[in-house]
Amino acid sequence: MPVTIAIADDQQLFRKGLRSLLEDFQGIKVILEAENGEDLVHQLASKRPDLILLDLKMPKMNGLETLQYLKEHEPEVKVLMLTMHGHEKYILRTLELGANGFLMKDCGPEELLQAIEDVMQKGNYYNDNTLQVMRNGLIRRKREKPRFNMEEKLSGRELEVLQFSCQGLTADEIGERLFITKRTVEGHRRNILEKTKCKNLVEMVVYALQNNLVTLE
Repeated sequence: MPVTIAIADDQQLFRKGLRSLLEDFQGIKVILEAENGEDLVHQLASKRPDLILLDLKMPKMNGLETLQYLKEHEPEVKVLMLTMHGHEKYILRTLELGANGFLMKDCGPEELLQAIEDVMQKGNYYNDNTLQVMRNGLIRRKREKPRFNMEEKLSGRELEVLQFSCQGLTADEIGERLFITKRTVEGHRRNILEKTKCKNLVEMVVYALQNNLVTLE
């Protein structure tokens, strides 16, 4: 089955060009285009994509508002931000809201395809720029009071799973590294989320870096 894609961007020429590019890739099918978040939400009532390529700056309902809506009402749909606004505050905010990745519009076709594949297979995509922004932003926060208050300490195995999860490894890949089953890895991830009071993988990465539990090197 092809990966079904939705494109939400207020620039019609960009939408059409991106659609043409994506449909040249095998295994990808664009099923809807939207000119803003409001239009996207309306169309989602009848069409359900696997992945949404979402711009930040749009009229009526911008990318941040749309992302927040999607994560609350359509949590199973993955979201990859694709924008020309690469300021650190936008990258960190979208990741905190649950975006599965962040790309600039001037990225190459190969990186776009890699990002789509990683998001669908691993759940997220972080390129070098995004990782550096996360490091820089979180280093400044280390002097602040941590956002999360962990009442229970993580076990040694949970710390290992956390480290590999922050590196973008899938549950299968982590299981191979640690010689445990995929189900056991998923169980450790659930325990980590519960102990750290995190809602998703991105918050888990934020928590881990704020508290010096892992490195992203």
